[in-house]
Amino acid sequence: KREGVKIDAAQTNIHQYHRDTQKRIDYLKQSLDDLDASIKLVQAAEARHALIAASPQHVLTKKGVDAWAVS
Repeated sequence: KREGVKIDAAQTNIHQYHRDTQKRIDYLKQSLDDLDASIKLVQAAEARHALIAASPQHVLTKKGVDAWAVS
């Protein structure tokens, strides 16, 4: 009887460990997706800044939206 209780407890612990591990994996995947999206936003901002910096026009004479236009 005592062994049966210990076996049941061990199986319960294993199942809980598996659920907790799966949650951590899901959180890690979500974190990677969020990080990927953030990196894409940073790369887009860097591309805009690079385009502005490489522009042959005098950027200092531009104001507001015109200074940041990338079209």
